[in-house]
Amino acid sequence: MSPKLKETDLFGPVKSWLQEQGYEVYSEVWPELYTSKRADVVALKDGTAAIVELKTSLTLDLVAQGAAWQEKANCIYLAVPMRKRINHQVDRLLERLGLGLLEVSFEWGTWVRETVEPESRPVAGIDWRQVVTEAHKTGPPGGHAGGGYVTEYKLMMSRVRQFIEQHPEGISIDVILQNCPTYYRHPKRSLTNALQKIEKGWCESFEVDGQIFFKPKNKKE
Repeated sequence: MSPKLKETDLFGPVKSWLQEQGYEVYSEVWPELYTSKRADVVALKDGTAAIVELKTSLTLDLVAQGAAWQEKANCIYLAVPMRKRINHQVDRLLERLGLGLLEVSFEWGTWVRETVEPESRPVAGIDWRQVVTEAHKTGPPGGHAGGGYVTEYKLMMSRVRQFIEQHPEGISIDVILQNCPTYYRHPKRSLTNALQKIEKGWCESFEVDGQIFFKPKNKKE
């Protein structure tokens, strides 16, 4: 019995297919100034931005996930393992929604089929060139859930957390940035957003005279 496929298994073939189309490929990209979501794959070519969401099955949740990106990129793909049977009604629905579909086969070699071509929008809602970095080219494969990878984000946030926990009464975002370097293009806004939205499980924010401070949350006894 073959092992169960994971979303990360799709990344390599999809990346190769995109590169064959002339795209530069980036993984696990979070445009933190625009949304709290991460894109599994962002591909850029000649001013065109494509987003690919990877999943092990074609579900309504995946369709909704892809549709949510439509105002932020020129075209959107959903990528799934090759289906045993093509459902033409589903494919027509994707066409009406403007979503593309990539199917990845692992039988008789690994290859990708563009089953549904996406609608191409003239304008992307995000300037992705201002978002992606070289770290997104060498980071973990798109589709991972965060476990088991020591990413640049994890290393940065580990330093930030350690520094905040040294100041139980609170420390301003400006002082945090003076002591904890980040890779963000907009450090103050981006780190504040990350701490308030992603890291809120262990820290909390408050304001004093218009300045934002962070402190560790009290541990439950």
